[in-house]
Amino acid sequence: MAGIRFTYKIIPLRMSRGQDTSVDIIVSLENNTEEEKLVSVEALIKTHGLIGFDQALTHKRAVKKVGILKPSQRVEFPIRVYGSTQTKPLDYDVELTLFEHFQDLTKVVNQFSRTCAIRVI
Repeated sequence: MAGIRFTYKIIPLRMSRGQDTSVDIIVSLENNTEEEKLVSVEALIKTHGLIGFDQALTHKRAVKKVGILKPSQRVEFPIRVYGSTQTKPLDYDVELTLFEHFQDLTKVVNQFSRTCAIRVI
């Protein structure tokens, strides 16, 4: 998305199998334009398996309503992904989508997606 810098990092780098563990996807957004932007971020687990955005592993989608980013403002927030003792070793794809909204969070003007992998070893 032109004007908004959208990056992420995963901490720790991987989950250990056979344990109740979690990782955080740290999403970083920076508004590089001269106008305010109303944004939200959605995370969606694309690979089927025993990971999720809650400890029961039932939620496969998480939405973070960031709100208004002022010009040159930078914001970081975590999205936690949980695993269980039955999570199999695999690379789980998570699609992160940044939405730019118009007036309120129901109208999308623009969107940009990228995929990250949660590695379980």
